Amino acid sequence: MLDADGNIRVRSTNPEWPWDYPNEGLTRARLGGPSVPDGGLEERQVPRPLILLVRGGQAVGGRRVEESAPV
Repeated sequence: MLDADGNIRVRSTNPEWPWDYPNEGLTRARLGGPSVPDGGLEERQVPRPLILLVRGGQAVGGRRVEESAPV
């Protein structure tokens, strides 16, 4: 994802810190497979709107993400 400030962010599986930095999140394991980052940013720390760059390992051409409000 590309946030409103132009920073690249990656999703994590951590419910408290659902976002991470791409260079610290180690998106690839040592043997080359995908690795989900531990998380380093809270939801509120990632400025909106977000631009989707990659989904499922495939480039998507920079589509803007429309998010629903949290419940």
